[in-house]
Amino acid sequence: MSNLKESIKKNKKLWLGGGIVLLLVLSVTLWAAYPRTTNKSNKEQDDVAVSTTEKKEVLKIGMVNQCPPYAQSGKKDSPNSSTAKNNGVHLSGTDLLLMREIAEETGLKIETHNYLYEGMVTAVQRGEIDGMMSAAKQTPERDQIMSPSIPYLSGKVGLVVKKNDPRYKDLDNYQEINKLDRLVKDANGNYHNQELKINCMISAQSKITVPILVKALQQQNPSVAQYIKEGEHQENCTQTVNTVVNNDSDIFAVDYEVAKYYANLQPDKVKTIKLNLDDKELENKLIIGPYTIYVRKGNDALLEKINKGIRKALYRDYEGKSLYLPDLEAKLKELQNTSNPDPNKVNDLKTKIKELNDKYAKWLELALQEIPTS
Repeated sequence: MSNLKESIKKNKKLWLGGGIVLLLVLSVTLWAAYPRTTNKSNKEQDDVAVSTTEKKEVLKIGMVNQCPPYAQSGKKDSPNSSTAKNNGVHLSGTDLLLMREIAEETGLKIETHNYLYEGMVTAVQRGEIDGMMSAAKQTPERDQIMSPSIPYLSGKVGLVVKKNDPRYKDLDNYQEINKLDRLVKDANGNYHNQELKINCMISAQSKITVPILVKALQQQNPSVAQYIKEGEHQENCTQTVNTVVNNDSDIFAVDYEVAKYYANLQPDKVKTIKLNLDDKELENKLIIGPYTIYVRKGNDALLEKINKGIRKALYRDYEGKSLYLPDLEAKLKELQNTSNPDPNKVNDLKTKIKELNDKYAKWLELALQEIPTS
């Protein structure tokens, strides 16, 4: 012990320096081991492996960027956007947010690719991408060449009208109407007796929905049938909304979520009416969707994972069945039309419906934030 004291006394500087070095080594070791937060965006974090030994399975998903609010252009470096691998286009929208939840549930890593619709279908068939979405309506033709997931969205028709249109001044924004003739009559049942021009986009769905809507209005209201007309179809939603704003048409008919989206962009000029018709036979003809995610034929394992993710995100259990929003709403309406509805079941359905509506409203809000401000 005396020798150690003597050594320290003789080599004080050497011992002091060694102590400092030892402290530095310990500090660096502890700093490296301590967990730290990251400022990476959601998109960057998608690229991180599940662990150092296991990589995420990559899902190459095709999306368009001209189908808002489902799939649209996004802001660079936004946590709610993704950069397309094939061309660098920034993508965003509610479909992307759904796909992120699917990835989280199933352990997939999303790699987005940007296409036009025609090219996207071909890319799936060739195996260049694993699947496609962007409000992709399930059709028999598509089912023959690709495999559809369970539906994730099927919407009612929304009508964008001018906010100060005197015919609809008593209808609030987002208000539902259950009688189609409310479009040609006032609240007291009196006809407006003026031209009603209903417009839409040049798209397969719109070209089906609007003629059915116009024909039904004419047949139900023969005394004013001559006033009810189709407008000149437009290339995109923005142009079609502007026909209403500029008095070139009176109504823009489209799926309700899109109607809300565009009404939110110009709340001082337009508002949205939702069709929730008592005539269910007619409403089923007008229904938008169902929208699905298509994958390459034979990729059953991937399809199973996608369906699992969709169920977790947008389906809820009711009486032993897994149902998505339109089915839950139909169950509620059916239950409420009975003579003595079970209040517990009614409340259960209302809670589930509200939960899903709130989720989609949040997605819609995030999609709106991706719109360029200039």
